[in-house]
Amino acid sequence: MDSRQLFAVDGLWCGGCARGLEDKLRALPGVRRVAVHFLTASALIQWETARIDRVAIAAAIADAGYRLVEQPRPEAIMQRLETAIASLSMRLAVAVFFGMWTMVGSVMLYLGVVEPDAAWWIALATGITALPVLVWSGGDILRMAVRSLRLRSPGIDLMIGLGVTGSSALSLLNLWRGSAHVYFDTATMLVTLLLVGRLIEAWVRRRALDAIVAMQAADGETALVLDSGGMAQGRAVEDVAIGSSVLIPAGAVASVDGIVLRGEGRLDTAILTGESRPRTVAPGARVSAGSLNLDHPLIVRSDREPGDRDLDRMGGRIALEMVARQPPPDSQARISDHLARWVPLLALVVGVVTLLAGHGAEQAILRTLAVLVAACPCALAVATPLAHLHAAVLASRHGLRVADPDSLVSLARARTVVFDKTGTLTLGRPTVVEAEPAAGWQREDLLAAAAAAEAGIDHPLARAIVAAAPMTSDAAAAGERSARAAQGTWRGHRICVSAADPAAEKTGMPAGEQTQDDGRTWLAVDIDGTPMGRLGLSDRIDPQAAPTIARLCQAGVAAWLASGDAKAPVFALAEHMSIRHDRVRAGMSPAEKADLVRELPGPVVFVGDGINDAPAMAAAGCGISVARAHPSAQATAAIGILDGGIDSVLRARALAGVSRWCGATCGRRWATTRRSCRWRRLGC
Repeated sequence: MDSRQLFAVDGLWCGGCARGLEDKLRALPGVRRVAVHFLTASALIQWETARIDRVAIAAAIADAGYRLVEQPRPEAIMQRLETAIASLSMRLAVAVFFGMWTMVGSVMLYLGVVEPDAAWWIALATGITALPVLVWSGGDILRMAVRSLRLRSPGIDLMIGLGVTGSSALSLLNLWRGSAHVYFDTATMLVTLLLVGRLIEAWVRRRALDAIVAMQAADGETALVLDSGGMAQGRAVEDVAIGSSVLIPAGAVASVDGIVLRGEGRLDTAILTGESRPRTVAPGARVSAGSLNLDHPLIVRSDREPGDRDLDRMGGRIALEMVARQPPPDSQARISDHLARWVPLLALVVGVVTLLAGHGAEQAILRTLAVLVAACPCALAVATPLAHLHAAVLASRHGLRVADPDSLVSLARARTVVFDKTGTLTLGRPTVVEAEPAAGWQREDLLAAAAAAEAGIDHPLARAIVAAAPMTSDAAAAGERSARAAQGTWRGHRICVSAADPAAEKTGMPAGEQTQDDGRTWLAVDIDGTPMGRLGLSDRIDPQAAPTIARLCQAGVAAWLASGDAKAPVFALAEHMSIRHDRVRAGMSPAEKADLVRELPGPVVFVGDGINDAPAMAAAGCGISVARAHPSAQATAAIGILDGGIDSVLRARALAGVSRWCGATCGRRWATTRRSCRWRRLGC
């Protein structure tokens, strides 16, 4: 039998070490699948329980220099990451300060403005000022270099370590020989550049963890627990025991998972399921943390502990998808691997050839060290972080936030784009599109009467009706919400607004059982128990949605629609967007959306706005959140739209094309003739 679990790995702070640890775990007998994700410091491991157990896996990880944590807590990882960022910042500050003085002395030596007798002392001074950089700021780099050798996964740390060690050793050797030819400035520069890259990586990593931590902010921080006397007392969510009776007031967000004991009403569960239509609940119905209670107070019996709620499981699913997702090809890692394997061999060959040529051991050592210093990829250490920074700055000019610059590769090569419906292709703000008064009534009267019943009620449909009503003084100050309807007074008459079925007259179906058959929500308006008419409401479609999808299809990208909404409105929207019906999925849970993303031909891009879209965003090669997205979706998304509509997806894709095309084909030619770059309109 196989076991599969997501672990936290304490001490994992670099991508190269993550690859080495992944290879080490994959070589263990009985381990079937391993995915190590250094951004979230976690490892997804699947193993055969008959051949290996957790103890052996933990021992292998400990042998590599890390510690296995069976229950990864995002807040604990975030705390360690904040500590690491503070440490990196301090080490970088020390490297910059002392490296600057080292550079001043080196420049004086290079320019030859000092007397020969004083040159040696200045060279010695540069070594002294470089000492804090090499010992304290660069100490972790050397330790990671040694660890990469143990894991047999050489990378940029080893190359920088060799360069720092080689330049320092060569400088010390020259000082011992009485020469002022030292290279301490090279060593401090290498350490400083790598620390800059490490700090940028840490910031990106913090953004990845924000997606999981933000999930915990979607529920209430406290719960109103009823005591034996029926009095409600506020408690922290983590202190609510299973079996406790919890009061969820009208208009409040549920903070526990449980079963309704008393009360009836409607829940807005869009934050979890994406379903825009409220769900009616009664005693015996299930309530999930994060749901918004729209109507009446509910008393719920808690049946799950914090950490095991649906909302928490979705946070775990996001972490799982992040780890399981295959990262885009990392050219820097490949180049570093090759250099780390072949440069030391090349330096050794140069030293041996020098000895065989009869130049002596001292000359052989000098040439060996010179090769190590010259071949050290100092530009490579900072190239990727600078490219990421440039992409982020360029994107910000066009109303985009790039949290994961590597995702631009997937976006540029995208074969499939999956869109959410509510709040993504639509604006998430329903409006009144049909008003059909009964005989003897005018349209304005129907809207005014409905607004009298819906006034003062905090619900998207109520706000839409009030906004559509004519400005009159006849409406009551506030309506009343019941379990099935809204009621109010208009011109001395009792008004009731309830769910209606536009096809009920033809089918004989009871009113309220089918409220959406053509993509619209229908409400019946009664006056003193007599039908006054009905209203049809529909979520407004983003005017740029259809043109955006059309342009993606023209570019050869397959457009899909995946939503938690019912079939009727989803397929009606797909028809409007000219999306093929075999590429439409309705009534999908967050997990099903993530599964769909993995099944489609990749690279896959997912565009969404809600918590329920976060797992799919994490599973996709590139997740994009729209401007009106929930904070959790914004944190999960690799690219966030800050300003603009859905057409910003095209801008993001153009930016991804710029990064790829200019980096791969322009090269030096772009630097010399900027006008020839066909992407200069985007600021390339």
